[in-house]
Amino acid sequence: MNRYMNYRQTWQITTMLPERGMCLQKGAATTCLFFSLLIFTCLNLTAQSSVQNVNTSLEDDKIRIKYSLKDSVSARLFSVKLFAKTSSGSIPLTKIEGEYGDNITIGEHEVVWDALAELERFSGNVAIEVQATPEFMFLSPKRDQSVKRGKAVTFSWYGANSTMDQITVELYRYDELLETLGTLNQQGSYTWQVPGDMKASDGYRIKITGTEITGNMAAFSPPVRVMQKIPVLYKYIGLGTIVTGATVTVIQLLRALPPIFVPE
Repeated sequence: MNRYMNYRQTWQITTMLPERGMCLQKGAATTCLFFSLLIFTCLNLTAQSSVQNVNTSLEDDKIRIKYSLKDSVSARLFSVKLFAKTSSGSIPLTKIEGEYGDNITIGEHEVVWDALAELERFSGNVAIEVQATPEFMFLSPKRDQSVKRGKAVTFSWYGANSTMDQITVELYRYDELLETLGTLNQQGSYTWQVPGDMKASDGYRIKITGTEITGNMAAFSPPVRVMQKIPVLYKYIGLGTIVTGATVTVIQLLRALPPIFVPE
């Protein structure tokens, strides 16, 4: 069963090049391609991601493939791969130039494929598949966000098929590994309950590590700051003033001071 089945959006567009195909010849090598089906897929984590406006054309014995990426988040990046599917199986396209690979933004893009170099001495039906996978990034927390001892902070992320993978979560302080927090199954977030005796400091972060599903991805979260709880004695200050001669006592109302970060 395809492990990505529930996360795959597929658009099927039947398109015919002139005379139902093309034959390219270079020296003694002849490659004949018959394009009966183009498949464009987006391995995505949200329903707002899609591959659209796909079209192909033959130019100078090469195939020009145009496509556009759409997403509700304007800053989202994708990893784009192309494949040729024949009766013998799926072949990753390597003889290509243009906008593919990592860090592809939303918008319109194009790729030029040298089919003769890729499929030398081939004749038969070919389906081209374009895969777009959201790149990994942390959504929260914000860098240097503060959290008090005994409280919780949630780390969340998306992309790189991370919500389809088994993720190992480790706790670091700067570059020092403190402990393994656990293993998650298809969650996309982890809530860390800060121990009451955790050392107050900057630089706490988690590292998540995936398996082959995410390409053995390993990524660190933004760092957070752990603060110690401020005793009540330091949180509130009362001030009383006695005005002599008038026998009047003026009491200044208690007011809360802002949190104070005191490193240990």
